[in-house]
Amino acid sequence: MSIKIVLADDSDLVMIGIRALIEADKRYVIIGSAHTFNDLLKYIEQESPALAILGENLYDTDILTTIEVIHRLSPKTYILVLGMTTQGTLLHGLLHHGVNGYLYRSDPLGECLLDAISTVLQGFPFLSETANAEYLVALQSGQLVRPLD
Repeated sequence: MSIKIVLADDSDLVMIGIRALIEADKRYVIIGSAHTFNDLLKYIEQESPALAILGENLYDTDILTTIEVIHRLSPKTYILVLGMTTQGTLLHGLLHHGVNGYLYRSDPLGECLLDAISTVLQGFPFLSETANAEYLVALQSGQLVRPLD
């Protein structure tokens, strides 16, 4: 049985690339792609995917609202965010709000996307290379109150 994943981003090109990488691995199936919050919620409610891969910005909402609603509708759905934020304290905030992993868009996603998916689905947090480095800088500087487990 394939693991269900839903994609949501404001960029067709990003979703096409992510879809191609994921569909090359037969363990996973993309159940849908959404550009808007409401379209994403339809997939979440109807399919209860194991994983939602979200861009930081959908056309009609913010990431924190999206995370909150996904957790309310489908508490077992893991969330992997794809974004341009590299500030460690902001990444910490996303993780604190229930994001399970974060991929910085400029990192080599072709090399780390499937590892990120596998890690998150095992219940462990995942930060791509640049995101992890910035998170560690914030942690070492004392900016973060609570480190990741």
